[in-house]
Amino acid sequence: MPNITWELPVEAWSAFVARCPDATFFHTPEWYAAHGLPTATPLIRFEDGAEALLPLAVSRRFRGLVAEGLAGLENGYGGLVSPGPLTDAQVNAAYALVRQRFPDLAVVGNPFGAYPNLPAGSPLALDATQVLPVVDREAQRKLMVATRRKHVAKALEAGFRLEVRTALQAEDAASFYPLYAERAAGWTYTKWVRDEAYFRRLCEAAGAKLALFLAYKNDELAGFRLLGLQGPVVMDLFLATAERHDRDQVGPYLVVEPLAWLHERGYELFDFQPSGRLEGVKAYKASFGATPREHATTRQAGWVGRGLDALLRRSA
Repeated sequence: MPNITWELPVEAWSAFVARCPDATFFHTPEWYAAHGLPTATPLIRFEDGAEALLPLAVSRRFRGLVAEGLAGLENGYGGLVSPGPLTDAQVNAAYALVRQRFPDLAVVGNPFGAYPNLPAGSPLALDATQVLPVVDREAQRKLMVATRRKHVAKALEAGFRLEVRTALQAEDAASFYPLYAERAAGWTYTKWVRDEAYFRRLCEAAGAKLALFLAYKNDELAGFRLLGLQGPVVMDLFLATAERHDRDQVGPYLVVEPLAWLHERGYELFDFQPSGRLEGVKAYKASFGATPREHATTRQAGWVGRGLDALLRRSA
């Protein structure tokens, strides 16, 4: 019978994630810290010596009556991570232990997982991210469709200046937030719009694992891209461009230049992130050579959570 250790210290959590080839930026304690929720990350040890970790935040539902475990935040990947492969029996045993404490458990699957990392028998919803290999400039160019290659050529001739920042601090949010807010003001779907305080927390908590790319034209900020770094896969977090500079193709510039920077540092894959039902966004990413990779999400409820859900539906 496996055993479980709760509330793994942040240092041990970070060290364990570093040992897991399938762990992503979204599994790190820094990503969880940026969201301000309490965490209860467990370490599970199996009889054969294998170990697994489940990054976990705790949310309160139904006016605090139900504690729900969240393995994955803001659609960022979650689920078990391990230095080596786990059997289906081990995965299921781990989740059974976790659900003794959190009968209500939501898990976002990991498209880069080396094994199925969701509990068996749980209801699944499928999604797909778009992934691009990180290769040298010429090979990257050949992955693009002809129109996109022309746009990249125009961007490289436009005279943009690139600034790259790492080891970010809270104050770095001020360098890009006004442009983000300017562009977000025109969005019709506002669920994922974030305020400056959010970006300050993210830069402060996860700054050591972020890379910020700022594109300038005549000393004016024309666009930025913020990436999460962990292991061989890089996560695309946030992008905004100034509409007045879009004609110079600052968007493609903020794809190819970060990719070149990543290639120089040995990263292997660039996760463009899921595009939902935005077919135009999917096509844009595919034009750079990105291909879809599926992952699933699941949500399990305990008897209290199910009962309260049913009660609310009846009274609605």
